[in-house]
Amino acid sequence: MRPKSRQRLVDAQLYASRALGVLERFGDGLAGDVDACMALERAVEVMGEAMRALVEDDPEFAAAHRDLPWRETIRLRTKLAHGYTKIEIDYLIEIVRDKFPALVAKLDTILGDAP
Repeated sequence: MRPKSRQRLVDAQLYASRALGVLERFGDGLAGDVDACMALERAVEVMGEAMRALVEDDPEFAAAHRDLPWRETIRLRTKLAHGYTKIEIDYLIEIVRDKFPALVAKLDTILGDAP
């Protein structure tokens, strides 16, 4: 694995984990806390940017790891960065709660397996 690709994966794993941490810390009250919502949005945006940059910089790696949700995470990042007025926080919370634990586990596995 290229060093830059590894760093992008580390960043994606870190920020996906941080998004989960925001959910854990604020629980059901997250949607009512503007600062918590901003923290969640930013963590997801940075995670998606790391995934986007990895696909752009190392398409061979992305092709070899088709089990990662490249398209979905990049699309989500784009929506957060460019369609910020259309963000529905409950939908974002649902995505992070339902999809990110598996994503973090996959990233952990890839990082653990890679030299």
